[in-house]
Amino acid sequence: MLTGADCWDTNCPNLTALQTVETTILIVGDPFAPQIKSFSPLRGYRGSVVTIQGSGFSAIAEDNLVEFNAELSSSPNPSPTAAAEVISASETQLVVVVPENANVGQGPIRIQVKVVDSEQIRGSAYTSRLAPPYDAFEVLDDPKITSVDPSPVTVGSVFRIVGENFPDDLGRMRVFFNDINQSLAIQHVVSSTEMLVRAPTSVQELNLRINIFDPVSLRERESEPFPLTVQAGTGEEGWSFIVNSLSGGIAADEFVTLPEAMAWASGSGSIHNPTELEFLQIARGDPQRPVGEGVADTIEVPFALMPGEKIVLSDQLPPVTAYDHLILHGREIDGTAVAGDGMVVKGNATPANFARIEAVALKNFGGHGLVLDGAGNCDLSNIIIDNSGGDGCLIQNASQNNVFFKFEADNCAGHGLHLTGTEVAHNAFSFGVDPFSQVPLKGSTDGNGGWGILVENGAHDNDLEVGDSIGNTVGGIGILDSASTRNSIGFQERTLDRFLDILDNQGGPGVHVEASGTNIRYLQVAGNAGDGILLDGLLENCSVDAVRVGFNPDNTPNANTGSGIHFKGGVHQSRIGTETLPNFNAPPRSVIGGNAEHGIFLEDASQIIINHLRIGANLAVPNVEQTVNGMNGIYLLNSHDCQIGDKMVSLAVDIIGNPNGAGILLQGEDTFQNEIFGTVIGGLQDQTLTNVLKGRWQDTNKYGIHITGGAWGNIIGRRGNRQDFFVDVPFSGKELVASFITGVDISGSSEAGILIESGSDPRATITIDDVPSGGNVVQNCDIGFTGIAHEFGNKVGILLRGEARANRIGGSNISEQNRIWGNFSVGIHVDGVEIGQANLANRIVGNLVRQNFLLAKRLDRPDDLMTMPPTGGSGLGLLITNSRNQPIGGPGPGDLNIFAQTGVGIYVQDCSGITIAGNQIGSDKSASSALGNYHAGLILSNCTNSTVGPRNFLLGNGAAFNPVIPGSAGITIYGGQENRVVENWLGVTPDGLGVRGNQTGISLIDTSRTQVGGSGRILRNVVVASVESGIVLNGSLCKNNLIGGNEIGVFPFASAQPELASNGMSGVLITAGASDNFVGLMTVVNAGKRTRVPAQNLIHKNKADGIQVEGSTSLRNRLLYNSIADNKGLGIYHANGGNDSISFPVITGFIDDKVFGEVSETVPDGSLVQLYSDYSAQGELFKNQGFV
Repeated sequence: MLTGADCWDTNCPNLTALQTVETTILIVGDPFAPQIKSFSPLRGYRGSVVTIQGSGFSAIAEDNLVEFNAELSSSPNPSPTAAAEVISASETQLVVVVPENANVGQGPIRIQVKVVDSEQIRGSAYTSRLAPPYDAFEVLDDPKITSVDPSPVTVGSVFRIVGENFPDDLGRMRVFFNDINQSLAIQHVVSSTEMLVRAPTSVQELNLRINIFDPVSLRERESEPFPLTVQAGTGEEGWSFIVNSLSGGIAADEFVTLPEAMAWASGSGSIHNPTELEFLQIARGDPQRPVGEGVADTIEVPFALMPGEKIVLSDQLPPVTAYDHLILHGREIDGTAVAGDGMVVKGNATPANFARIEAVALKNFGGHGLVLDGAGNCDLSNIIIDNSGGDGCLIQNASQNNVFFKFEADNCAGHGLHLTGTEVAHNAFSFGVDPFSQVPLKGSTDGNGGWGILVENGAHDNDLEVGDSIGNTVGGIGILDSASTRNSIGFQERTLDRFLDILDNQGGPGVHVEASGTNIRYLQVAGNAGDGILLDGLLENCSVDAVRVGFNPDNTPNANTGSGIHFKGGVHQSRIGTETLPNFNAPPRSVIGGNAEHGIFLEDASQIIINHLRIGANLAVPNVEQTVNGMNGIYLLNSHDCQIGDKMVSLAVDIIGNPNGAGILLQGEDTFQNEIFGTVIGGLQDQTLTNVLKGRWQDTNKYGIHITGGAWGNIIGRRGNRQDFFVDVPFSGKELVASFITGVDISGSSEAGILIESGSDPRATITIDDVPSGGNVVQNCDIGFTGIAHEFGNKVGILLRGEARANRIGGSNISEQNRIWGNFSVGIHVDGVEIGQANLANRIVGNLVRQNFLLAKRLDRPDDLMTMPPTGGSGLGLLITNSRNQPIGGPGPGDLNIFAQTGVGIYVQDCSGITIAGNQIGSDKSASSALGNYHAGLILSNCTNSTVGPRNFLLGNGAAFNPVIPGSAGITIYGGQENRVVENWLGVTPDGLGVRGNQTGISLIDTSRTQVGGSGRILRNVVVASVESGIVLNGSLCKNNLIGGNEIGVFPFASAQPELASNGMSGVLITAGASDNFVGLMTVVNAGKRTRVPAQNLIHKNKADGIQVEGSTSLRNRLLYNSIADNKGLGIYHANGGNDSISFPVITGFIDDKVFGEVSETVPDGSLVQLYSDYSAQGELFKNQGFV
């Protein structure tokens, strides 16, 4: 019900119908009007291209009117619309250019498409009617530069540009110095507001501009010019030293050593004699140039100077100061004799900014190999550090904006790379480039005594793409305090589709993070002692994407001894996956397999999004070997409000290969309100059905999803339909990007597709009058074999066990229906669930359960279905065992479950208080298809106080099973006592006119005190068109049952073909020792002078006898108050000694209103004789009765 606060209005120019279904409002419009399904990208600049997917568009571009800023007519003060140019069109796709007058800076805006047909608008479509993210498009303003840091910049140095609206697609961004495109100067895009760029190599004043170019529309957006000053440095241009001696100390006359040149450049020493100075004057030409700190000096060790020879130091090198440029051509510097640090970038009095060091190997130093101490804006490329007594590289004390290309720090006693201090920020490490081949070169931090990389004490906003990190004693990469925020690990750009960084065989975790804002990307993490990637603490805004965890780069297994990815200790509002709408340069999916514990472990975490990844074995990775996780694919322990999956095909989650656990495990009382959708779990991608039938489940999950330990309020599946549509992708044609699945596909589980062992919040007190909340929900899922390639059924589709309470399986809305098909044993199994109060029962409603019989069909009726009752559970749509007070179905029209094409539709064993109502068993919802269950529609075995009905429809069950076995019926009750079968329709379609008979309508075998029908017409069962008898009572233990008020062989409504309702044999058959049963009513109602039978059995038009009692052991069955007529055999027939062959009475005469007759002398005194009238001489209308 809508209250005043809930009311809504909408403009529906094409509206033809309005319908409400439960809580959903369906608006049915003109089928030829345009419809928008999605668009891509979701944000862009004026002049950029947007691709709109949908239907009903015109293939003539000019007939499509596309407007931005479109508002619904009811919107107050609507903005002027902006017409977009349509550059290509088809019936399902429009490619348009964002117009120049589209609103910017106003938040997301709507897009409208109108189609003109013969100068008339055929219809309109608005993005506002779509679900997010397709409800609105964000128009970005032009890029803007607000500042540069530092200012002015130094020639050849890297500086930071700060601004607004920088694109996330590096391929479309260009940087101009004046009017010259210098895009190669872009070093790194940090975010939409920050990037690093290398300055020109000459002193000049110039205008800096950011340009964005769209290669399809050929249009561009550009920032306003920003003035930039490029200067030589704070001091004058200094000396250029050519080192011509490899001595590590003081050289002879006319020779310059590296220590001498560095001392001269730093101002801490001088060339040792005038002869040498004279040599330099001749070489460089200007003896008056200054030297010392703050002067731009160049020191070069020529490549041709004794190639391959190293410099062996006798003492520590002087510091590298501001503006110094060291060109060492890969020369090794040996510090074996040096107790201190190798190379220190540090000013004597001021920070050592803008230093440059190229190609050096620093080895065997007693202290740290390289130290940046207060250094800023330095460039260091091809740096190799080996076997240092301290850290390989220590960065401390306000060292900022330094850029490293190809950095190696191996075999050091401390950490390979160590960043420490609150002012250590904006340092970037990246791969290098071979100067000759231009091939990218990886760095490394291998074999160090501490961490490969350690970030601590508040170091922040650093980019750590350092290459391989292998065999470090403590761990690979550690960010170990909460103040060291916003650091990035791995290659962050989206344009390089490969994994560059390897974290392998660490003595601890591959990555350990304790700081917010950390981004982890493009890593290969395997073989570590502990978790592959660990985030621990109250962290937020972290992300992990495009990683491979648990196996080697050659795809061979190499397990992390813990979990692949582990979030614990309160991590929240973070992501494992991507938030970017997929496009042609999106990163690849993460692949997580082969870990000793879980693929992903969320422990005490919240608001985590998991998407864009594959977990387990056989996940479309070329040449991948078996990489199963030792326990679960994804494990949520006391974690809440998380999302697993995504409706976009490119962002979905695939899980297989967790044979010892679940694809997804939800456990703990604090695991609640998590949502799983857009996820594919299972699918035996390299197995054949033959192997599966032989029990080869080694690549599957044990459970697809397992909910246990008090987990509550979790939602599996999201309402909505599948939608597949495409966009054009540059260079590769069309790509499927649209809504793939809103539910969950689960197949191939060796035990169960979904196992639920908990329900409503276990900490809440729920009285019998409360409406319970917080149960788990399974909706809109495909569970089992759905016809998709490589998918096979689960052993059990859904299993509810133990403490499962107040859960909902399916739903009353058609968009909540689960499709449970092709599972090898059982579709839904409820085991050991005892419900103490009705409002805590699980709701199993609105499901389609079909063909959960593949194993049995393939093996040609296994023995467990050839016995009565069946054992082992193969081929069951729904199985309930050892449970109490569980309903199946419900009274509403949307509560109807369909159980079809299975061995037994519903099988209930050793239960009490079960209610089965409002289900359709043996056909589809329309009852137009012959989908009967092969053995029986419904079986109750050894149950008590259970009710079948009202409003179950059972069609065609048991009729296809050959040979026929006992219990092949619409409803079979075997054993047990005090059950009820009321208001069911067997063999007749819901409209009451069509027929599809069961083998037998209702079969009672060795059961007692069961009521079939009742004293009022509303409780009647309709039993028609059975292949054999309508109702059968069978077995020596079949006693004291009541069959009353039913319509047997009679349509519930008038029919033009009443003969179709006939049961193939008797209306009621009592056989095999069934005794002491009552067919009819126990009492009559006296109304004045008339005796009225409230609702006797109507047993008409059956093809054999109306009632047959067969066999000498079938005794004392009372057949009273029935309407028996027009049966082809006798009305009542005692065959082969049935009911002790009691003979029928003979009317001998009548006087006035009295009728006289006689019975055989074998009839005992006190027997009741009833008088009927009937044109067919059977007994249609009850008249009166008397006693012998």
